[in-house]
Amino acid sequence: MKRKEFLQRLLVVGSGVLIVPSGLLTACKKEVLKKRTALTEKDIPLLDEIGETIIPTTKDVPGAKAAKIGAYMLAMVNDCFSPDEQHTFLVGLDVLDDNSFLDKNSQEKLKFLKKMQIDEQHFFEMFKDLTVSGYFTSEIGATQARRYLPIPGKYIGCIPYAKGDRPWAT
Repeated sequence: MKRKEFLQRLLVVGSGVLIVPSGLLTACKKEVLKKRTALTEKDIPLLDEIGETIIPTTKDVPGAKAAKIGAYMLAMVNDCFSPDEQHTFLVGLDVLDDNSFLDKNSQEKLKFLKKMQIDEQHFFEMFKDLTVSGYFTSEIGATQARRYLPIPGKYIGCIPYAKGDRPWAT
């Protein structure tokens, strides 16, 4: 084999080695395409179900849906989140839609959110933080889930607290 022929074959084989893997890697990239472009009032039922799964109604206290958590989340995401945070939140809602979250029963919803907490922490943390902050700043959360005195009397530095007592709202 002549030197010139050897270099030509080396060039062909070498360029093939460089081109093929880059094409394969590009094809394997998982690109997350969001279906939602904005959070709207049509998303409130889904947001209410997320909240109700995180803070469900009990025999003593109404849950997050009764506190209108979906409307709270809508306002917070649209008014207070950065564009990157909004994008992440919307992608998380798309993941729930792709898995038919609204069609699941309450146990399946809880199981799915627990799985999401492990696998997709950035989505779940947003859902959980908004649910907890919205619920406990709502009238239901502050007055029924916690003990509440709108106008406290005299200052008492140490109030007895028994296990199982609700925490104070103010």
